[in-house]
Amino acid sequence: MKILLLFPMLEEVQLAIKDITYDGLLEKGESNGFFACIPPKENLQIKTAVCGIGKVNVVYEAAIRLATENYDLVVLCGTAGGFHGKVNQFDVVVGVNYLQHDYGLNENKGLTPFPPGGVPIGTPEDPVLRPLTVPFSFQQDASFKTVFGDIASGDQFMANDLDYTMLSAQGISAIDMESAALAQMLIKHNAKHAWRDPVPMVVIRGITDMAGEGAVTDFQAALTQAASNACKVLNQLLNEYM
Repeated sequence: MKILLLFPMLEEVQLAIKDITYDGLLEKGESNGFFACIPPKENLQIKTAVCGIGKVNVVYEAAIRLATENYDLVVLCGTAGGFHGKVNQFDVVVGVNYLQHDYGLNENKGLTPFPPGGVPIGTPEDPVLRPLTVPFSFQQDASFKTVFGDIASGDQFMANDLDYTMLSAQGISAIDMESAALAQMLIKHNAKHAWRDPVPMVVIRGITDMAGEGAVTDFQAALTQAASNACKVLNQLLNEYM
């Protein structure tokens, strides 16, 4: 089993290296933002990269890794904004479906999401991305809740209530800047390499703030705790393969 583990921010991977536990030695090496993590199980190899923030960064990192090595699973772990009624601050969302909230037709009435890669004119088809994933069960922590939910992504930090209201109406649980782009990339990768076993993905996001006005201040104050909670859920996922 070979897993590619991606983090948008260096602070997040530093927490993961600290929090992820194995029954033995964890070796770490760093070169140009790339961390090689070798657990003491011969049948499991984990390679971790700090991909950087945003859609282009995560797709670039995943694409070059998948072009040079075969992986059985891609995991994206980090933090995100949350939506009232779905999650609370410091909860963790495990992604199900994904939406690129900044791709579509932007008119005076607002943005109409379109499927990424298509022409954003006319009547939109279903814009939701449904990548292949893996079965994943988790135990609830006493200090926060872990839920399955849909994630919206875009190259914007959402700190306004207008966009929040639009996405909230679509049942979104969390919002970040990478997950939906990775979903799009892996759907395309698996289609172009249909002769291989498809590569599934798992996204794990700790909630730093409630998206909308005031999110910037909450994010900065809550980053460490939210990322640590996400790493606790990540630890459960990795231990399923050990």
